[in-house]
Amino acid sequence: MEVKLLKVIQRHQALMLAVNRQISQRKAAEELGLSLSHTKLLIGKLKRAKGDIRCLVYQRRHPAWNKLPQNVRNAVIMLKEERPKRSNPFIAELMNELYGIKIHPTTVRKILIEAGKYTRSRERRRPAIRFEAKAFGEIYQMDSTCGCWLEGYRQVTLILILDDYSRTIISGHFMDSDSTYNNMLVLREAIEKYGLFNTLYVDNDSKFKVIRHGNSRFFDYKEETLAGKTITEIHRALIELGIVLLPHEPENARAKGKIERIFRFIQERFIPEHTAITIEEMDRQFQRWINWYNTCHVNRDTGVIPSSRLNPSVTRPSDGLNLDDIFCFKEERKVAKDNSFSLDGVTYTIPRQYNMVAFKVKLHIQPGIKIRVWHNNEFICELPYITKQRSKPLLFVDRPRPGGIILASR
Repeated sequence: MEVKLLKVIQRHQALMLAVNRQISQRKAAEELGLSLSHTKLLIGKLKRAKGDIRCLVYQRRHPAWNKLPQNVRNAVIMLKEERPKRSNPFIAELMNELYGIKIHPTTVRKILIEAGKYTRSRERRRPAIRFEAKAFGEIYQMDSTCGCWLEGYRQVTLILILDDYSRTIISGHFMDSDSTYNNMLVLREAIEKYGLFNTLYVDNDSKFKVIRHGNSRFFDYKEETLAGKTITEIHRALIELGIVLLPHEPENARAKGKIERIFRFIQERFIPEHTAITIEEMDRQFQRWINWYNTCHVNRDTGVIPSSRLNPSVTRPSDGLNLDDIFCFKEERKVAKDNSFSLDGVTYTIPRQYNMVAFKVKLHIQPGIKIRVWHNNEFICELPYITKQRSKPLLFVDRPRPGGIILASR
């Protein structure tokens, strides 16, 4: 369009010089590359229009011989209105498939523009902006990936935490599932090894960010915090530790490019080389691989090994914190007349020396391990977690969690 407009402006300048007799008509024809008769025709048109440049713009006065019938054009518009995300080539294919009419994608685009229905099928992505934390512990990235990497297992999940500044793998374990509690265990190990950090950068998974409500009793934290907003158990634990949870924008997975590249590197280097036959052995081999990566592998972005960038550091010691009461699921129960409460169909009895009858107690639940009972912010007792036996056999039996990741209480 800009080229056509420039051509009209050039013609107007040369022809107006001829109209004003500053150059001859033959000279104007030579400069414009037109025949003399064509130049005389344009000069006459310009004189009648009193120099108005619009008279030089081509205006169709007859219908195009190959213009598509209106019913075909309506069909193109209808297919676009049904699914606004349909691309022009897709609509052209549908026209051929549904109506037997071959039409070029460019023609589809022109029809939609004329009808005011044209929209991009995909928005153009903004260029990515590189960022890097200023110190160790300022930002940790956390994510998980899964695959059929171990014979005999339906799939295994790798949960990983990476420091944004140093590219150090803070903690990582192969697990049987990407559950909330497994993610809590990896987070807990990261804090025990390196201390408290500032920000956890994650995706929009329901473990971190509430996207639905009421589907599970372990899904969200019922207490009124954050101005009444419902938060997940992991978010609640991070708030208690003074750590900021930062999910990236929805549908923007490339925002976690650093940890995604680590996952690809693990799948290229560790996955094909491990010799484990159980998930426990696979995880033990991976811990040795993490030590090699942190102390020997030179990162392509930083140009040094990750362990050489542990300073400057903003991590803080976790002294005085009982992580058993933070990385757990929290629920309330009313104590019955026999000093007991029920959880998951199992009855737990509080020792008689602690008379909690008719009181509400808060339960700090570590599935498969223990339950810590609290009342009015005071610790009452600790009970072993009892897994209720199922009456029907399971189609898939849960694999045991990796040894060493189930952490003992302090």
